[in-house]
Amino acid sequence: MSGAFISRLKCRNFKSFKNVNVDLIKGFQAFMGPNGSGKSNVCDAIRFAIGEMRFSALRAKGIKDLINHTADHAEVSIEISTPEGEITVARRISREGKSGYKINGKNATRGAVIELLKKYNIENGTHNIIAQGEVQKIIEMNSIEKRKIIDEIAGVAEFDAKKNEAMKELETVQQRINDTRLVLKEKEGYIKELEKDREIALKYMALKKETTNLKNSVIYWEIRRVEEEYDEVTKEYAIKKAKISEIDNAIAELDNAIKEKSLLIKEISDEINKNSASNKTYQEYDALKTELAVSAEKKENLARKRDELVKRLADLQAKKMECESRIASFGTALSEKEQRLITARNELAELKRKADMARKRDSTLVNESQKLGEEIKSLEDEIYSKEEILRGHEGAALQADIRLSAKSEELEKALRAAEEGVSSEQREIERKIREAEKELEKKKKESDDLFVQERKLNEQSAEIDRTLLRLKEEHSKYRAIAGSSHAESVINFIKELQEKNAVKGIHGTVQELCTFDPKYAVAIEASAGGRLNYFIVENVEASKEVIEQLRARKLGRATFLPLKMNVDMQREPLNYPGVLGRLIDFIQYDPRYTGPMMYVFGDTVLVSDIESARDVGLIGKARLVTLAGDIIEKSSAITGGYFVSGMKLAEKKKVAELEERITNLQAEKEGIVNSLYQLRDESARIRRERAELEVQIKSLQIDAQAIAKNVDEAEKSRAKVKLLKEEIAQLEKTKR
Repeated sequence: MSGAFISRLKCRNFKSFKNVNVDLIKGFQAFMGPNGSGKSNVCDAIRFAIGEMRFSALRAKGIKDLINHTADHAEVSIEISTPEGEITVARRISREGKSGYKINGKNATRGAVIELLKKYNIENGTHNIIAQGEVQKIIEMNSIEKRKIIDEIAGVAEFDAKKNEAMKELETVQQRINDTRLVLKEKEGYIKELEKDREIALKYMALKKETTNLKNSVIYWEIRRVEEEYDEVTKEYAIKKAKISEIDNAIAELDNAIKEKSLLIKEISDEINKNSASNKTYQEYDALKTELAVSAEKKENLARKRDELVKRLADLQAKKMECESRIASFGTALSEKEQRLITARNELAELKRKADMARKRDSTLVNESQKLGEEIKSLEDEIYSKEEILRGHEGAALQADIRLSAKSEELEKALRAAEEGVSSEQREIERKIREAEKELEKKKKESDDLFVQERKLNEQSAEIDRTLLRLKEEHSKYRAIAGSSHAESVINFIKELQEKNAVKGIHGTVQELCTFDPKYAVAIEASAGGRLNYFIVENVEASKEVIEQLRARKLGRATFLPLKMNVDMQREPLNYPGVLGRLIDFIQYDPRYTGPMMYVFGDTVLVSDIESARDVGLIGKARLVTLAGDIIEKSSAITGGYFVSGMKLAEKKKVAELEERITNLQAEKEGIVNSLYQLRDESARIRRERAELEVQIKSLQIDAQAIAKNVDEAEKSRAKVKLLKEEIAQLEKTKR
């Protein structure tokens, strides 16, 4: 988009400009003035406002070189005239390193500013602003380097960078998609298991309902059968009870007789004592005694007979039931015989009726009398034969009755044995069903408990995933802040040797092997400086081996501190106002590292500020460091000002802490996943056992139904026997 140009520049506390406004015109323009008048600072201000991040491009070593020494922040704004109107872009920076952008007075990001300026061909590219020496540098470039410049000018390099950035973002998104798919697949498997459990539960509920209905039916018919048996037994019991009452009365009469005889014996004994016992009296006494013994024996016999009658009563009740069952099987045959007998009697009655009619015919029919006589004789013969047949049928019916009685007895015995067998088998099946249902309920409870545990583990897993995601984002942020350097590459190489145990005797860096309160971090880092990256080793041999590998790979240099070092361990008391103590006293470490730690921190005293050190007269007597990071050497040389952390101890400590938490959470997640697999295997096993128990219960219920059917058939047989008995009795009445 053409027609746009920078029309105005405002600088506030930027470099040498305290408060400067520069109006610019469209087209070419030049700035003239003596050296140091600020010509280059105008260009630096424009580059600063449009997003330049490199201090070297702004001819500065750090932030403090961009801010006027009289202020704590700097701000530069440019006004751009475009066909659409005026646009104001501003950038502000503070001594703490905080930087912010604004577009038309509203907060914006650096990316938004760069994208806006690209529309008007205002870019902070390397080749849009030609600094001193740039032309000669381009002339001396080779063809490959010049091609890179052309790509940058044409915008190809920018698109390549965006492409690479987009590819990285795409890889990140793809990784998240893969992770999400894994989680989704796991959840789908879990849902399928729940659906199977639901189907099994519904099937179980339906079968349980059916089982309840069948049990209720069985109980109903059992109650009916027991009620009928109870009625019959009650009747028999009343009869037997009457007989028992008669026996009890007889026993009572015998008791009374025994009492009377006992009294008589007593009287006789008294009389014997009085009359010196004549022979006749002795004979009477013996007779009465014998009669008493006979009466007692009769009493015992009657009691035994009563017990036998009670027992016989129970046997008769059982035999009655057996007989009724057996009679049922012969009811059909008896009905057929009776039907044939009735048919024969009907035919005989019909023949007699015809004979009577023939005898009563008129005597005038002489010609037919002979014929009628013959017919009568023939009918009489036929009647005789029919009577013979009837007598044969009656004999057959009698034999059928005899066989029916015998078969009835056999059938009663068979029914009784079958009922006893069915009853015991039914009780055994009911016992097995109860045990199986109890075991099934136990398995159901175990399955529910496992489901609750699995749900809790899934919730814990989801919570760990959320925590891991948050910690990884936080870790990436602190990693970016901590940054990396050439020294970091050397440190990382030595740490790799330590982790792989390639060189024995490496313990770690000073900053890794000590801890301290964060409020002393500035003082500790300012005092120790690069010594915080010194490695503590077991002995000189260990440091020698590492130094040889660094030299062979041309990676750089490192400093090593053996455990045994000759360091002055004396500590004089420092009881002065404003003096906090020796710096080493504010650091925690393993006693093994006392020598190296004394070497790094032992010669420094921690004071609250420079004024306190001056008041107590410690300047020039000891090496001092303030809480703000100002250092006063023993030679009285003072280093101070705003401290910019180069080691970034707090950030590195935070990174290490986050890495440890992430590792622990990943291990916990792995343990939860293993527990989930074990729980699912256990759940699958319990589901199989539940299915087997349900099949077993169903099989037992089918057997119980078959037995109940047999019981129903037996009941029907008893009813038939009863009906047949009534029919037989009716037929007997008819025969009479």
